[in-house]
Amino acid sequence: MLIPLDYRNEGILRHHERIWRKVRPGWEWPARHGYTSEYSWACDHLAAYVQQPHREARVMDAGGGCGSMQHVLAECYGECVNVDVNPRHLHPDCTPSILIQGDLEDTPMLEPGSFDGIVAISSIEHNPWDKIVRIVRNLLTLLKPGAPLVVTVPAFEVATYYAEGEWPEPHQKAWPECFNFDVDSFRELFSITNDMAMVAEPSGLPHAEIYRAQWRVIHDDMMTNSEPVSQAPYLSTGFVLRRR
Repeated sequence: MLIPLDYRNEGILRHHERIWRKVRPGWEWPARHGYTSEYSWACDHLAAYVQQPHREARVMDAGGGCGSMQHVLAECYGECVNVDVNPRHLHPDCTPSILIQGDLEDTPMLEPGSFDGIVAISSIEHNPWDKIVRIVRNLLTLLKPGAPLVVTVPAFEVATYYAEGEWPEPHQKAWPECFNFDVDSFRELFSITNDMAMVAEPSGLPHAEIYRAQWRVIHDDMMTNSEPVSQAPYLSTGFVLRRR
């Protein structure tokens, strides 16, 4: 479940790097960083269920903003829809996607059962827990039967919620609200959505003690061998739900 910092699909990352170089000349992808690992992991797991390249597929970058994932999805699949609640995050001049301003909790403009796959990269966690549940359930309604919802979120040893401006370090005060998952959060989410979806990844959840031991090992490795993003340490994690 926890995504190792050295999880890299070099082909996918070359797509991302090419896109970002247009926006940030000279910017280099770091060898070990949560986002590069999440991009690789999410693309690999989407491709496991949606044929790639598949020019007839319709996919979504849920909460994609102005990020590079939508570009990669648009290159690999037939149509990419980017839904983001903040209009400042939607820039039509730098995206090949169909842009829709909207809340992922309620998307009346989108037809239920019309997507072959949905990816949400570090987006749904910027909400309180109850809304996260509603978002996941709504995204599942938009999927065709058997289609995957591929999600990455931050993971803590113990679930923690920070409201906007409440992160513990001075340089983090402008960070948005964030719910940081733990193994019990995943169990609860999977239980709540079990009527709509089956858990495809991971195949089985570890015991909380094993999860937290794994978390601590990966965290200590990050703090020792990588530039940490935060001293309120979180790691990247991911799961896949398949629509029933």
